[in-house]
Amino acid sequence: MVQLLYGTQRERLRQDCLNQVAAHMHNWPDRRAVMLVPEQGKMEMERDFLNLPDQPSLMMADVLSFRRLAWRLLGEVGAQPRQTVDAVGQAILIQRILRRNQDELRLFSQMADRPGFVRHVASVLGDFRRYQVNAETLRQAAETCGDDALKVKINDFAIISAAYDQALIEHDLGDSEDDLLRLSELLNHLQSLAQPWPWPWNRLSWLRQTSFWISGFGELRSFTPQEMAIIAGLDRLAHEIHITVAADRLPADREGIQDGSDFFLPGRRTAWQLVAQLPVTRRRQIRPDQINAGDLAGALLINHIREPLSPEIINSLAAGLPLSDDAADQAAPRQMVNTLKDWLRLTRMTDPDQEIRWVAGEIRRLVQTESYRYRDIVIAVCQPASDYSRLRLIFREYGLPVFLDADRSLNGTPLMRLVISLLDIELTGWSRQAVMSYLRTGLPSAPPEAIDQLENHWLAWNLFRSDRLFDARYDTRERGLTPELATLRDQLLLPVRDVLKQLRRARAGTEKCRLLQAWLIQQGLDEKTRQRIDRLVQSGDMENAVTLAQSW
Repeated sequence: MVQLLYGTQRERLRQDCLNQVAAHMHNWPDRRAVMLVPEQGKMEMERDFLNLPDQPSLMMADVLSFRRLAWRLLGEVGAQPRQTVDAVGQAILIQRILRRNQDELRLFSQMADRPGFVRHVASVLGDFRRYQVNAETLRQAAETCGDDALKVKINDFAIISAAYDQALIEHDLGDSEDDLLRLSELLNHLQSLAQPWPWPWNRLSWLRQTSFWISGFGELRSFTPQEMAIIAGLDRLAHEIHITVAADRLPADREGIQDGSDFFLPGRRTAWQLVAQLPVTRRRQIRPDQINAGDLAGALLINHIREPLSPEIINSLAAGLPLSDDAADQAAPRQMVNTLKDWLRLTRMTDPDQEIRWVAGEIRRLVQTESYRYRDIVIAVCQPASDYSRLRLIFREYGLPVFLDADRSLNGTPLMRLVISLLDIELTGWSRQAVMSYLRTGLPSAPPEAIDQLENHWLAWNLFRSDRLFDARYDTRERGLTPELATLRDQLLLPVRDVLKQLRRARAGTEKCRLLQAWLIQQGLDEKTRQRIDRLVQSGDMENAVTLAQSW
């Protein structure tokens, strides 16, 4: 039995899915619950599941991706995937195929030596396997293709695909994209077995008492043929399947997929795909929560981004938006008040710089005349790669602090560079690059001129080695090292030598981490980091201040 859940609020769909799974926990262990989510959403779904009010246990429900489900079920019956070829091995195989088939390849033989070309070929082969397109299918497509250039390209891909499959067989290797195909074959085989299932297939008999919830798909893409084959196999074996899609409506036919907002086009396409290929017995709409001003503004921009936001459009859209369950149960119609009239505004600018300058001016006006605080204001950008640099420059010109919510690499912070350089000193035997990188992080207390003099002395006498750096024979004025520089060297590097000895003696990784943390605090780096953060905050450089704080 397949139940299709659809709605316009993704969070509401996921929350309903989680609530159903939590309610299903009362049937454990007689009936199990499995949630299938995209690989990148597995951790987030587990976190939300554990944050439910009843505090369910993850031991009573499985949160898996399709690939992890394949590993789980294939492993249960002793049909683990063979050794799979990794990215490097795949690149080697493809490169060899391109060279061996140069005479047959009419187009790709000329591109085999281009940087990155093998990676693109591997990506295309992965798409072929996910969508169950084999070499024979490509040959048939090439025969019916009217475009000569495209026909040559498809023929070349057919040759490469066939040779790649043969190479995997010769080396007794598997492709990771075949895991889902093998799972669908396993499910079909289980369906053909007579009851009761013999060993080892009876190890999967729990599937018949298991309910599946499939969430997170149908938002940006449809299910692949491999995934659809698995869902169809589970439908014939499992107790029930619940699938969520983000869609504003369920299309009645293929032409109806295009009817509605483009924002929910993937969801409508997925819903039609499921209805056409599976026996969907129930369809249930998950109504959104009570609409607030932000949701209404988002719906306006999604549905009418290409039209003027006139009062008639706002009122007509507001009247047609779905309400919460409680509001929908009220039979008496009521007119929705237009709350967007005073603050939803569309402003047209001639270029991006003028747009950001107008935003900066509006922020200054709100702060100075309407008692806003900077932290009350949020800016959403469409192209972070180009807009962030403009924001920094123009906001600095207007004297506005700005915090960019973006991924930041901690490796470039002074503290992380110091820690990495410290470990590199041990790994490289006190090489020049590691030692000088450590000293020039700005955290060791030493003037840059003195560090330059130490470097010149060490280079002149080839002292960048652990057995020479602290050799007293080189600590003379005749060899260019004054007592003051020798004292400074000991202050800077003797603590490094001592902590590296302690780290070598420590066995467990946790013990090494504790030693390193204690050493950083002993050297006063926590206070130095705090002082540098304060200076960055005072200068208005909030972005680097936050990054440095995160590194500590």
